[in-house]
Amino acid sequence: MSSTTVRVSPVWMGFVMGAARQLAGLLGFALVVLFSPAVAVAAEPVAFTSAAPASPVTAYVAISHTFTAGGGTGPYTYSLVSGALPVGVSLSSAGLLSGTPATPGSYTFTVKVTDAAAGTATQPVTIVVQPPAITFTSGAVPSPVVAYTPVSHMFTAGGGTGPYSYSLVSGALPAGVSFSSAGLLSGTPITPGSYTFTVRVTDAHGFGADKTVTIVITAPVLTFTSGTVPSPWYTGQARTHTFTVTGGASPYTYSLVSGGLPIGVTFSSAGVLSGTPARAGTHTLSIKVTDAHGFTATTPATLVVADPAVVFTSADPPGAVAGQAYSFTFAAAGDSGIVFTLTSGTLPAGLSLAATGALTGTPATAGTSTFTVKAAGTASSATRTVTLTVAAAPAAEPTSVPTTTAPPQLPRTGGTASLAAWLGAGVLAGGVLLLLGAWLWARRTRLRAIP
Repeated sequence: MSSTTVRVSPVWMGFVMGAARQLAGLLGFALVVLFSPAVAVAAEPVAFTSAAPASPVTAYVAISHTFTAGGGTGPYTYSLVSGALPVGVSLSSAGLLSGTPATPGSYTFTVKVTDAAAGTATQPVTIVVQPPAITFTSGAVPSPVVAYTPVSHMFTAGGGTGPYSYSLVSGALPAGVSFSSAGLLSGTPITPGSYTFTVRVTDAHGFGADKTVTIVITAPVLTFTSGTVPSPWYTGQARTHTFTVTGGASPYTYSLVSGGLPIGVTFSSAGVLSGTPARAGTHTLSIKVTDAHGFTATTPATLVVADPAVVFTSADPPGAVAGQAYSFTFAAAGDSGIVFTLTSGTLPAGLSLAATGALTGTPATAGTSTFTVKAAGTASSATRTVTLTVAAAPAAEPTSVPTTTAPPQLPRTGGTASLAAWLGAGVLAGGVLLLLGAWLWARRTRLRAIP
C-alpha cells in the first residue's frame, strides 16, 4: 500500500488557528458570565406624568381628563384615596376623570396610581366648579312712556341652559302693567310716576341672574290749539269763540277756573265762550281742560269788550294817473261788520268803491274829484271826505327816424368845367410820375456801368 502525504498551505493553517483562538475567547466570556454572581439593577419608581385637571370648570358643562403615569411596572391602576369628586363626576381605574359637574364649589381629592409590582404614587387635585354666567340679552325697557299708551317688552337671557323662566323679585310694576314667566312685560300704564323693580331669570338647572329696571310714566301733554280770543267784542253784539285742544284722550271737558265773564257772556263745558256783552271792560280768565282720563291743562284768556265806535284807520288815498290802473283800500275799526259806501260826491270816471273798502279801476281822464266815504258797522259809523286828483297821462315821446350817411362825392362847383379841371390835374400828376420813373431808371443804368 502506498502512503499519501497531505500538505496544508501555511495561509490556510494561519486562518484556522486564528478562528480557534476567537472561539476559545468567546467560550471563556460565556463561562464567566454564566458562573459569575448576579448584580441587581434598581428600577425607577412609579410617578404621575399627566398635568393637573383643568380648573375652574362650569356647572353642567362636561369635563374629561386622563391621568397617566410612568416608571414602575405596568399596567397601572388608578383610584381615589381621599376627598370627594364633584357631583356628577367619576374616576375610572384606567385614570379617566369625566362627567358633568352639577354643583358649584371647590373640590379637593387625592388620586393614587398602583403599578404591577404594587408600587404607588399619589397626586392631590383641586377642581373649582362655577355656576354658569347667565346674562340678560334683551335691550333696555322703553322709558319714558306716556300714560294710557300701551307698552310691550320681552326679556331674554343667555349663558345658562334653557328654558328660562322669569319672575319679579322686588319693587312694583306700574298700574295696568303685568309681567309673565316667559319674560313679557306688557300692558297700558295709567298712573304717572317712576317705577323701579327687579326681574330675575332662572335657567333649567336653577341658576339665575337679576336685573333692576326703572320705567317712568309721564302724563299726556294737552295743548290748546284755538289761539287767543278775538278782541275786542262789542257791547250789544253777539259773539262766540270755541276753545280746542290736542293730546290726551277725548272727550274733553272745559271749565272756568278763575276770572269773571262779562255780563251777558257764558262759558260751556264744551269750551264755547258766547253771548252778548252788555258793558265795556277787560276780563282776564283762566280756562281749564280735562281729558277723559282726568289729565288737565290750563290757558290764560283775555276778553276785551268795547262800545262800538267806527274809526277810519287808513290814510287818504294817493293820486292817480289817467290811463293807468289804480288800487287803494279804505280801512276802519271800532265795530263789527263794517262795510264801506259812497255817500256823496262822484268818483273819478273809471274807478269804483267796493263794500270791502277797495277803490279800484283805471281813471279815464285827468281832473280832481271830491267824494265822501262812509264806514258803517253794526252799531256805529264814520265818514271821510276825500279829494282825489287824477293827473294827465304823460305825453308820448316823438319817434326817432334813423339817418343814412351818403357816400363821399367829388366836389361839384362848376359842372363840365369842374370835371375838365379834375381830369387835367390827373393827367399832369401822371406825367410827373412818368418823368420821375425815367430819371430813376437812367440813374440806375449809369451806376451799373461804372467799373
